[in-house]
Amino acid sequence: MTKATMKANIVGSTFYKDAGNIIARLRPGAKLILRREPNNKYDRNAVSVWFSFSGNETQLGHLSRGLAELMAPKLDAGLEVIATKAPIIGGVINLQWEQEEAPGEEVPQETDDALTKRFRGLIT
Repeated sequence: MTKATMKANIVGSTFYKDAGNIIARLRPGAKLILRREPNNKYDRNAVSVWFSFSGNETQLGHLSRGLAELMAPKLDAGLEVIATKAPIIGGVINLQWEQEEAPGEEVPQETDDALTKRFRGLIT
């Protein structure tokens, strides 16, 4: 097993009360929550991004449609995807998960997937 990491942007934060203010105040490394929304009427692969503080949860937005398409199957399979605020200004987050390596290769299997190729350079 190897750790795969990816940077992502939170999208749609303007639709959620105070999301922009919360994102601006998040410290690098702050833990975020990813939630699947399989019944989302706009995107069956939707993944929402939440922040929890003192028992109060606030939706900050979503992963982009293309990234949600990549991450939804992982979340649906019960894979733990850790989301944290990146040390970059704005709604940039780090995603990290464990994945198996292809036999005899150092490159994770998923880098051969056509969808993942769209995100080459973001996944390490």
